[in-house]
Amino acid sequence: MQELFLKVAYFLAILGAPALGLFVYAANRQGAINRLFAILSAIFTVWIAVNLMGGFSDNPIWPRFTYAFGSLLPIPILLFICKLGEIKISPRFLFAGWVATFLFFFLALTDLVIKKVTLVRIGGFEGELGPLYPVWTLSVVVVIALEIYLISRLYQRSTGIKKIQLQYVGLGFFVLAAVCTLLDMVIPLLGNTYWMSYDCLSVLLFMGFTAYAIVKYQFMDIKVVITRAGIFALVYCFILWLPLWLGYKTNSWLLTGIAMLIVATAGPFIYTRLRLAIERRFFDQEKVKLAQDEQLRRQKTIDTFSASMAHEIANPIHVIVGLIDVVKIKTLQDLKDNIPAKERVYLEERFGQISEGAFRIARMVKTIREFASQSTGAFKPVVLKEVVNNVLTMLTGKLKEETIDLELNIADDINVIGNKIALEEVILNILLNSIEAFVGCEKADKKITITAQLKPENKVFLTIRDNGCGIPKNMLNDIFLDFVTTKPSSSNLGMGLSLCRKIINLHHGKIWAESLGENKGASIFVELPC
Repeated sequence: MQELFLKVAYFLAILGAPALGLFVYAANRQGAINRLFAILSAIFTVWIAVNLMGGFSDNPIWPRFTYAFGSLLPIPILLFICKLGEIKISPRFLFAGWVATFLFFFLALTDLVIKKVTLVRIGGFEGELGPLYPVWTLSVVVVIALEIYLISRLYQRSTGIKKIQLQYVGLGFFVLAAVCTLLDMVIPLLGNTYWMSYDCLSVLLFMGFTAYAIVKYQFMDIKVVITRAGIFALVYCFILWLPLWLGYKTNSWLLTGIAMLIVATAGPFIYTRLRLAIERRFFDQEKVKLAQDEQLRRQKTIDTFSASMAHEIANPIHVIVGLIDVVKIKTLQDLKDNIPAKERVYLEERFGQISEGAFRIARMVKTIREFASQSTGAFKPVVLKEVVNNVLTMLTGKLKEETIDLELNIADDINVIGNKIALEEVILNILLNSIEAFVGCEKADKKITITAQLKPENKVFLTIRDNGCGIPKNMLNDIFLDFVTTKPSSSNLGMGLSLCRKIINLHHGKIWAESLGENKGASIFVELPC
C-alpha cells in the first residue's frame, strides 16, 4: 500500500513538474524568468523520474543517479532567485558554482558518496554512505542557506507586487529546502535512509507556488491561497467523513447514502460562502493596509519637502535679520532732525515689530528643520502660560478684528517639558483654526476658552475650546493628517494641525479633537509631560 502511494505521488510529480514548466513558459516565452523556470522544471522532472526508477529496478545505479541529478538543482535555483530579484552574479562565482556542481555530479556516481547499496526502493535506498557524503551534504546546505538569505533580503526590500511574488516563491522554497535537507541529508547521516522517499511532494509544492507567483501573482495574496486550501480541506473532510461516521454509528448504509448526497450537494455552496466571507475580510484588511502605507509615503515626502523649503527660506531670512538693524540705524540717523520725537518713537516701534517678525520666521524655520531631523531642539521646563501669552500677543489684533472673546485659565506655576518655539507653533496653529472656525458661522457671542490642568503621572492637560462651526464627526480622526482641512481648499492647505500632531508626538504627548457636530463648537486637547 505504501509503495503504491509513493508510485502514484511520483507519477503525479513527473506529470506535474513539466506541465507547470510548459505552462509558465507558454505564458511568456520571451521572459527570462519564465525560461529559467522551464529549465528548472525539466531538471526536477529528471530527478523525480530517477527517484521513481528505484521502484521498478534493483540496479544500484539509481540511488547514485538520484544524488547526481540532485547535485544539479542548487545552482539553477540560485540563478532563478537572483533573476527574480535582479541580482547580478559574479562570473567567477558562477563558474566556480558550475564546476562544483558537475564535480559532485560525477562524484555521486562513484563509491565516494554512496559506498554500498544493499536495497533499492522508490526514492531511496539502504546501504552505506561514502566518505564524501558529508562534504556533498555540506556544499548543498551552504547553497540552500545562501538562497534562503537572498529570498529574505529581497522580501524585506521589495514592495507591492514583487513582495507578493516573493511570498509565494519563499514559502514554496522554504518547504522544499527544509524537507530535502532533513530527509535527504541530515537523517541519512544519522543512519536512517527510510524517509528519503517522501521528498518529492515538497518539490510539487515549490513548483506549484512558484508557477503561480510568475503567472498570476498579482491577483491575490498568499494568505488567500492558503485560506482557500484550508477551507476546501475543511469542507470536503466534512463531506467525506460525516456520512461514514453516520454509517458506522447507525449501521445503515441507506442513511449514509442519503447523508452523502446531501452534503455533496451542499458542499460547494458551503465552500463558496465561507471563501467569499473570509476573502472579503482579507481584502478589507489589505485595503486599510495599503491606505496606511500610502499615507506614510506621503508623510515622508512632505517631511522631505518641508525640510528642503525651510532650508531655502532660511538663507534670505538670515539676510533680512542681519540688515534690519543696519536699515533702522541709518534711517533714524538720517531723519533725526527732520521728524518729531513722537514719529521717531513710532518708527522705532515699527522697526522693532519688523525685527521681531523676522526673528520669529527664523525660529519657525529652525523648528521645521529640527523637526525634519526628528528633533525639536533642547527639551527643558517651559512655563505654559508664558508660551500661550506669547502667542496671544501675536493674535491680539486678529481677535479684536473678529470680535472674539478669549478666556484664559492657566495657573502661573504649570510647567511642561518641551521646546518653547515648537510649542508656540502648536498653540498658534490651534488658535488660528479656532478663529477660522467662526468664518461663515453667524454667532453673536464668539468665544475661545484656554484652560490647563495638572493630571496624575506628571501630565498637563491643555484644552482649547471654541463655540464656532464645529467639526463633522466623520472628520475628527482625519483633521491631523496632511492636506486634510474642513476649510475651502483655496483658503487652507491642511498642514497646520498635521504639523501640530508631529510636534506633539516628538514631545511624547497626545493631541486629539472632539466636537458634537457642525455648528456646535469644537475642542482640541493636548496632553504633555511636565
